[in-house]
Amino acid sequence: NKSDGSVEWQVQTDVPVYDVELSNQQLYAVGRGIVAVEAATGDVKWKREAERYTEIAANEDEGLITVTSGKTISGFSTRNGTQMWESTEDDYIREMQLADEIVVYEIDNQIVAKSSADGSVMWKKSSDTVVDADLSEVNSELVIYGTNEYPDDAKVAAVDTVTGEIQWTHSINDLGGYNIHVEETVLSGSNTHLLMNNYTDTYIATIEADGTRRFERTIPDVEAQEMTVVSGRM
Repeated sequence: NKSDGSVEWQVQTDVPVYDVELSNQQLYAVGRGIVAVEAATGDVKWKREAERYTEIAANEDEGLITVTSGKTISGFSTRNGTQMWESTEDDYIREMQLADEIVVYEIDNQIVAKSSADGSVMWKKSSDTVVDADLSEVNSELVIYGTNEYPDDAKVAAVDTVTGEIQWTHSINDLGGYNIHVEETVLSGSNTHLLMNNYTDTYIATIEADGTRRFERTIPDVEAQEMTVVSGRM
């Protein structure tokens, strides 16, 4: 109870749990499987066990959740846990994010976008354009990712979420100092805000939808790791 801290309900999950996610008044206890619980009452709606630890992304409008477990990605009904689709990759799936009806994730030197409704592949960015990919941020318009860990040719790129077409690419070093990496990305409206550092100084930059750099700033002697954007201000 938020007013006095008393326990309203508790649930025995029967599987190890390491995270919880609330979506559309339903709570998902996630670990070696998923337990879906009605948030208001604590009633267990359904359970799914998994051999490996899982991650989920919920699509409230479509009544679907997308689940990754090791090399497998699946779609389930939020109402009863019915599996709608499943596919298996050649490598472990990482950094899954959901935007409207599209799920985006990274695997070995690839970024993949699939329909959350049926699991069909919408587009892939393979090793010719993605090296040591680091998926940063996804919304209904853009997917932002970094490429290559080497400081001389590290880049940050934006692709269209629906088509996968590259919208713009910038050298990370051109956005700040030498040997920097992207710490956090925030998509706000049509702008992409980047927080970067080199473990000594902090660099911030804003890039407009067409790839135009609006500004860059250096904050010396500060190693910032988090950023909030409110009303266009960082």
